[in-house]
Amino acid sequence: MIQRVHEDTWFVIDHNPSDRVYRVARTKAPFADLGEVERAYGALHRQVADVPPGSRLLLDMREAPPRNDPEFEAAVKRARDRSFSRFGRVAVLVRTAVGKLQVHRMNQDLSASVAVFDDEDRAFDHLLG
Repeated sequence: MIQRVHEDTWFVIDHNPSDRVYRVARTKAPFADLGEVERAYGALHRQVADVPPGSRLLLDMREAPPRNDPEFEAAVKRARDRSFSRFGRVAVLVRTAVGKLQVHRMNQDLSASVAVFDDEDRAFDHLLG
């Protein structure tokens, strides 16, 4: 049974204990400034800080407002490194080819593999496979 773990202006987190998948969905709400980025990802981190090792993450970015300024990307990278390193497998779900390119570019420095998809079923197959 899927459980809602967290919901705020920027993120919704659901957890399915049976397959150990955490689904973090970014909402349509834009970040007004970098302080909001830090607060939003800080709240997200507090929710996933204690996930069991081997858990899986589906990061659904399809509704996220497009943004690629350097300051924003740097803030997101810092938060990503802090929040998502606990997960054994990560799949990012995007809507567009440009989104795929941005996720690949922003995650090329990670030692862990981040797979990017525009199809939710394929993303789940990757996580559960």
